[in-house]
Amino acid sequence: MQTLTKKKKIWLIVGICVLVLCIGFVAAMLLWKFGVFAPQEEPTLPPQTTQPPTTTAAPTEETTEPEEPGETETPEEPEEYVEAAEEAEEEAQKMLKVYADFAENWMAVPVLQGVKSETERFAGALNTYSIEAMMQDGKALQAGTSHFLGQNFAKSFDVQFLTNENKYEYVWATSWGVSTRLMGALIMTHSDDNGLVLPPNLAPTQVVIVPIFKKQDQLDALMEKLNPLADELKKLGIRVQVDASDNATPGFKFAEYELKGVPLRLAMGGRDLENGTIELARRDTMTKETVSFDGIVETIQSLLKEIQDNIYQKALNFRIENTREVNTWEEFKEEIKKPGFLLCHWDGTAETEEKIKAETKATIRCIPLEGDKTPGNCIYTGKPSSQRVIFAIAY
Repeated sequence: MQTLTKKKKIWLIVGICVLVLCIGFVAAMLLWKFGVFAPQEEPTLPPQTTQPPTTTAAPTEETTEPEEPGETETPEEPEEYVEAAEEAEEEAQKMLKVYADFAENWMAVPVLQGVKSETERFAGALNTYSIEAMMQDGKALQAGTSHFLGQNFAKSFDVQFLTNENKYEYVWATSWGVSTRLMGALIMTHSDDNGLVLPPNLAPTQVVIVPIFKKQDQLDALMEKLNPLADELKKLGIRVQVDASDNATPGFKFAEYELKGVPLRLAMGGRDLENGTIELARRDTMTKETVSFDGIVETIQSLLKEIQDNIYQKALNFRIENTREVNTWEEFKEEIKKPGFLLCHWDGTAETEEKIKAETKATIRCIPLEGDKTPGNCIYTGKPSSQRVIFAIAY
């Protein structure tokens, strides 16, 4: 085989390179012709600056990608932005009213609705609303809270929603909830040394019926009267229990149901059966009376409502009797030693609030949403105050 000279080898390599370049050029021209290398428009990304732009281009019909929010709001907030904030604040206030309604109309616990001071506010929230109740020892219990979080948590956890204008916006959040402390509130507001005192609207058993008997035939005769009564009460939605057990005395049963807080107890013995009467015992007042068996259903309905109202009114009267207005610092230091709430003027500063707490252990329970809005002077500094707030020793 003839070997190539050095000169021929060089020309062969040059020829191959030229051939490759020609083939590449032809291929590129064909690809360009069919649009493979057609220029593509770069998508316009939203600015990621900490300062909002001074002007905003008007959206066009071709805009399909939502814009990402900046880290700060524009100086002139759009109407939709304001509406979202107001809607969230209204939701927080709405839930506060839901809690207050449940506490007062079901638990029979009177509460004061208000907004927390900045010091007592939930960390990160723009506003914290609360319901405050007074226990029988005169201490305050924060019975429930509802928070308006603004956009703080949404920005921290990058929670966004798409607006009608096809833009991303951080959500305006709320946070609300009550806990098992409501059980404590129920017990500490109403109960006594004999046990629980439960409002009928919330009591698992509203009425307990105890037949008093010695022999089976006596029980049978009593149950002919009492079973139909229990059935009629159940049809009316009244939660009733008939205790015809024979392993405990009537006295033991009475004490047990007093301990459990059953609002109304009925007892019928042989003499009541003969006389057409029945004994009623109220848990809220610990009183007993003998009434006619005729019309007993209507009597029970009326009494349950009366007991509910009486339990609430008793707690409300206690709070009113133990709520006092205080106008000087010396008076405050003496009154805070007594049970109850103090209505005082405060200058609105965290510094003053902290000093009062350090000296007396009293805290601002809330700034009432309703009530006297008369301005005055702070009890501690003498500076102007827009309204009275509630100070108390709290759990």
